[in-house]
Amino acid sequence: MRRSVVWSVLATGLCWAAVGMAADVPVDRETTVHGKHLVHIRSLVAAFNRQDATACAAHFAASAIWNRGDGSSFQGRENFAAVLEDFFTAFPDAVLTTSQLLAFESDTVLVEWVLKGTHLGDWSIPGRRQSIPATGRSVQIVGANLVDFNTSGEIERDEARIDTAGLLNQLGIVQGRASNPAELLGFAERYTAAWNSQAPAKMANFFSEEGSLSINGGLPAVGRDALTAVARSFMTGFPDMKLLMDGLHVQRDRAVYLWTFVGTNTGPGGSGLRVRFSGYEVWKIGVDGLIAKSNGHFDSGAYLRQLEVGIRETPTRE
Repeated sequence: MRRSVVWSVLATGLCWAAVGMAADVPVDRETTVHGKHLVHIRSLVAAFNRQDATACAAHFAASAIWNRGDGSSFQGRENFAAVLEDFFTAFPDAVLTTSQLLAFESDTVLVEWVLKGTHLGDWSIPGRRQSIPATGRSVQIVGANLVDFNTSGEIERDEARIDTAGLLNQLGIVQGRASNPAELLGFAERYTAAWNSQAPAKMANFFSEEGSLSINGGLPAVGRDALTAVARSFMTGFPDMKLLMDGLHVQRDRAVYLWTFVGTNTGPGGSGLRVRFSGYEVWKIGVDGLIAKSNGHFDSGAYLRQLEVGIRETPTRE
């Protein structure tokens, strides 16, 4: 029977959250009620660490409910055990680290966590004739669970918020969303304006938080801080820089953004000469609608030559 990968992650996330509870709840919060919860949690932690899905499931109420936050839900101890078995098979080295935990007097516990693991086993996904074979890829995702206990000390309800799209992207399963060409054209125009703003962080904000930009196959700048530094280097070196958008080609979650760069190298240590060169970026659009990855290409030889000898000015459309 094929099971939803989203619910596999969701149910497993609840167990991950439980792992964090035992380690992080302060001793002075262990009231009688909390103490009973912790007994169950510590046993659940031990079961998780030995990858015993049945023992993990025993700590949940028979009709335990998981709500994902989009109106969908998942219910039942046996179903939980089954999806957890799938997860243990796919990620046998999964490790959880909690980033924050809050215990409330209303038998509710909030856990924020980070999960790391390696995809070493097959994983079945509805809609595919075959399961996704092990990719060997390492993954890291974040999530949070708001867990309620019943009077018997069993977990009966969970409000789970998990970055499942991030996990699937890291496995190469989700390739991003299909982009609307008209919307992406507007996005590209705003991206161009950001390059021309002399505010490097504005350019970086067009990328996903862990988005990357690689130029001519070089080491990528990853994350908005690094991307801001890239933009700053051009804006500082060419205070009068102007980026012109020459065109845009869109195919589902991919796009090719064509550009021409014009400016005078009057920044610190600059040659004082004017340059004009063209290139393009190959974009992969992430599920958040931002640039997840950009590979930039231009003639670096022509660029370096212009820095040495400049260019002969001709009428332009600047």
